[in-house]
This record gives sequence, C-alpha cells and structure tokens, in this order.
Amino acid sequence: MNCDDKDIIEGCKHYDKLWQKALYDKYSAKLYAICRRYHKTKEDAEDVFQDAFIKLLSNVGKYSGKGSFEGWLKRFFTNYCINALRNKTYKEQINDELFIVEEDEEDLDVERFTNDELMASLSILKDLERIIFNLAEVEQMPYKEIEQLLKIKAVTLRSINFRAKKKMKEFLLNIERERNE
Repeated sequence: MNCDDKDIIEGCKHYDKLWQKALYDKYSAKLYAICRRYHKTKEDAEDVFQDAFIKLLSNVGKYSGKGSFEGWLKRFFTNYCINALRNKTYKEQINDELFIVEEDEEDLDVERFTNDELMASLSILKDLERIIFNLAEVEQMPYKEIEQLLKIKAVTLRSINFRAKKKMKEFLLNIERERNE
C-alpha cells in the first residue's frame, strides 16, 4: 500500500488494521533502529519496540500536525526507550560535582567500522551512558534539553558523554588492532 502520512494517521485513528500495517511497513525499520541504539541486547530492543508500537497505535491521534510525522514518531520512540530504561535500572548514583573533561586528541573515523562493530561499541556502555550518548550525539539534542528531560545537570551530562565516547573509542580501536594483527 503506497500512501501518505495523512492517510496513515486517519486510518490509525480509526484502528483500521490495514492502515496500522501501512504505518508498520513504512516506519518500523527506522523505529526499531532507535530501540537498538538505546538497548543493549536485540531481545530488549525487540521487546521495547513491540511495546512502544502497541502504545503508539493508541496514541497516533495525539500527533498535532506540527512538524513532520516521522519526527514525531522518532521522538515518541526515543521517549519510550528512555522511560523503559528509567523504569528498569538506569538509576545510577550521579554526583553533580564538576568533572574535568579533557579534550580528546582526535576524532575516530567511524567509516572504518561495520554497523555491527558500532552497535557492539554502544552495547558496552551503561544504560545512562548510552541514553546520553544517543541524545547528544545521534539525536543532536542540546545539553539544556537533555538536562530537562533527564533531570541531570548539563556539566554532568557532558562528563558522562565524554566517558561514553572514550569507552567506545577504546573498544573500536581494540577491534582495529585485532584486525591488523
């Protein structure tokens, strides 16, 4: 079924199974990718994706028409992933003290790595590190917005994100070293 978002939204508002399938067919890959970025295992990502999609179907009517529908869907899934992690265990103790964030000597060229290797580097992060990295680096959300969303001071967010990037870089450099041996 080739259709535009307005048709999908109207059909889903009326709980029409064909339009719900059209929504799934059109956006499931992008929405599942969000779940994979936020959750360590495929199984967790699949569970969250399924739960979020079911919840989405009953909330499509809340889309106001402002901004793109795809952007709204991505934000819905991002928020759902964050809440799932928040409810799970991400409540790590965070000191709101000022951490010293050193400048990294150079950026890593991620083009040298496969998607699986990049996803593996995300999976080594703690839940909170992964959330902050995804929001700051992938979603390009300003730290002030992340601060409001997570209720964590911006300076602490920057520090956690710095540590996450450092861990991922070390992980990827180890992969590269192993390849060259």
